[in-house]
Amino acid sequence: MANSGATLRNIRQNLAISLPAMAGLLAGVFNGDVHMVEGMLIHQLAVLVVTANAIRFLSVPRGPGGCQFVPAAVPATA
Repeated sequence: MANSGATLRNIRQNLAISLPAMAGLLAGVFNGDVHMVEGMLIHQLAVLVVTANAIRFLSVPRGPGGCQFVPAAVPATA
């Protein structure tokens, strides 16, 4: 349950970062203020920030046994 809450918070944070950046880029393109190279740079920076935020999610405390998830059992073959 802790992971699901942390995941939702992370998704909301990533949306709060990326949507305003993309809206600003779109407005800048329509106004003629943002050129292709600038737009690509700003977009890539926003992607890096979102990725760094997602990587931060990997530091969520682990459950019992140190595992974040329990792998499915694989049946033995004869």
